[in-house]
Amino acid sequence: MADIRQNLEWWKGYDWTSQGESWSAAWGGSDAQFFASILPRIRMYIPSKNILEIAPGFGRWTQYLINFSDEYTGIDLNEECVTHCKNRFSNSGSDVNFYANDGKSLANIKDDSVDFVFSFDSLVHANAEVLEAYLEQLKNKFTTEGVGFFHHSNLGSFPERGDSTSNHYRDEVVTSDLFKTICERHGLVCISQEVINWGGDKLIDCLSVFTMPSSSYKKDYAYIENNKFMEEASYIRELSSIYRR
Repeated sequence: MADIRQNLEWWKGYDWTSQGESWSAAWGGSDAQFFASILPRIRMYIPSKNILEIAPGFGRWTQYLINFSDEYTGIDLNEECVTHCKNRFSNSGSDVNFYANDGKSLANIKDDSVDFVFSFDSLVHANAEVLEAYLEQLKNKFTTEGVGFFHHSNLGSFPERGDSTSNHYRDEVVTSDLFKTICERHGLVCISQEVINWGGDKLIDCLSVFTMPSSSYKKDYAYIENNKFMEEASYIRELSSIYRR
């Protein structure tokens, strides 16, 4: 499920009854996952004046990101997701907008406007062509301090990949190295990568942070292999169960 057509067909037929909440079950829910797992990884970059989220789905992360921005824009391939988010967040203010795209266009985003771009648990299904299209455009969409956080596939690092189901439908070609190379090709700087396991032991995913060469966030490249990401999820789930309302 790597190319745009396959992704669109898959998500058009997806049952969104849980609004994607089932994907956060391992963490004890989206609240626990965002505040205990995602936020510590992006806290240096938010609040931001203008946040762009790529592939928000039914707004699992949008519900938090809009509170960390003056202006929020969500772009998704699936019209159903866009319509749902427009309705769900209709009372969030005039500076919250959603657009449908062709799976790789940022034409609706003004140049020199994005302070922080975010995508989590979505672009893992995207192939290198899609990632490259987004990164190429982001060079112009970013402000001078623009920074991005992308959750993408690292499955291409494994010669024996197994079947799509066991690998959670990750793209089979994308790797952390390839993502870093694409950033460099388009004048962006990849400043950190955390390669993580997902639903098993293999490090099939990667969390990449990238920025503009002019940005104060630019630093020496850092890389870590985290094979305890799912252990972290289990601990967060256990902890969150104690502090629920």
